[in-house]
Order: sequence, then C-alpha cells, then structure tokens
Amino acid sequence: MKTSCDFNILRVIDVFDNKTESLIKEIVLSEKDFPLYKLKQIIGKNRVPDDDYLYLVYDIKPNMKKYFENKLNIKFDFKKNTYELTCYQTKDEINKEKGIRKCTK
Repeated sequence: MKTSCDFNILRVIDVFDNKTESLIKEIVLSEKDFPLYKLKQIIGKNRVPDDDYLYLVYDIKPNMKKYFENKLNIKFDFKKNTYELTCYQTKDEINKEKGIRKCTK
C-alpha cells in the first residue's frame, strides 16, 4: 500500500572519475524518459528486494548502458568513469521534466 510523503525525489546518474573517485557530473533523469517501472527493468536482478522504489544507489553496469545512452544521447566510458543511479530527497516543487517527482512509500 502506498502512503504519502512530505518530500519529493530527484533521480540522477552520478558520474565519478575512476582515478580520483570525484563526482564530475550529475545527469538528471526525467520521469518521462525514465519512469520507475523502466528503471526497475534496467536494474533487474541487481535490485535489493525491499527497495521497491529504487531509493538506494545502484551501479550502472556496461550491460545496462544502452537505454541510458539512447535516451540521454551520451556515451558511457567505463574505462574513465563509474556511473551510479542515485535518488535524492528534495524540497523543490514537482517538475517531471527536471526529474523531480513525488516520493512513494
């Protein structure tokens, strides 16, 4: 059963430099291009069983990159960077094009 939350969430891909481990970029995922059901399909068997809403951080593996690359019109470089699907809490107003959506519990 879903209950309401008093915050919104923002889903992004955090890009880290493999040499320095520094965060070098955040790529915002819009609700339109990256709905929860699709992200769950992409993460697949790597999803933590109790994390129905993908609030945890997930490594994006090379076998997952195709959908992200096509929708974002970018190329992943796993030799240089590490990519993580991340979910942040925000008090910003809902704006699905900017990736801000209502949390779900």
